[in-house]
Amino acid sequence: MSSVSFTARLDAVPLNRFHWRLLLVSGFGWMFDAMDVILVSFLIVPVKNEFGLDAGHIPWIASAGFIGMFIGAAAGIALSHLPGLPLIDSVGMGIGAMTVVMLGGLPLTAVLLTLVFLQADAINLISVVIVAVVVAWVASARLSRWLPQPPPAPAPAQTPAAAPSTS
Repeated sequence: MSSVSFTARLDAVPLNRFHWRLLLVSGFGWMFDAMDVILVSFLIVPVKNEFGLDAGHIPWIASAGFIGMFIGAAAGIALSHLPGLPLIDSVGMGIGAMTVVMLGGLPLTAVLLTLVFLQADAINLISVVIVAVVVAWVASARLSRWLPQPPPAPAPAQTPAAAPSTS
C-alpha cells in the first residue's frame, strides 16, 4: 500500500473534459431547479400591485407552486397502484401536469421537457403524458377564471374641443 492519502491522489488528478461537462450540466440543472422560485420571488410585487392584493394573499402566491407539486406528486404515487398504471407512468403524468401548470400554459413544451426527463421510458409514455398535460392545461385554464382580475384601467381624460372661431 502506498503512503499517499486518498485526498492527495484526488488532488493530483487533472481536470479534463468530463469534469467540465459535469460541472456545466449540474450547474444548468441547479439553475433550472431554482428558476421557478426565483421567478416567483421577482414577480410577487408586480402581481400584488396589478391585482390589488393585500398582505394576506402574498404567502399563497409564494407557496402555490410547492402546493401544486405536492398535490401532483401525492396523487401520482397514490394512483400508481391501479391496474395498468405502473409507477413510472404516474410519475411521468405528474411531471407533465406539474410542468404545464408551472409554465403557464405551454403544453408542447411541457410534454417535451417531461419526455426528456424520462429518457429511456419516454417512447412508451408519450400518450399518457400528453393526456395528463392536456387535462392539467384545461383545468388550470378553467380554474384561472376564479382568480382576482386586475381593476379596469381608468379612461383617459378628455380635453374639451376648442370652439370654432368666427373671425
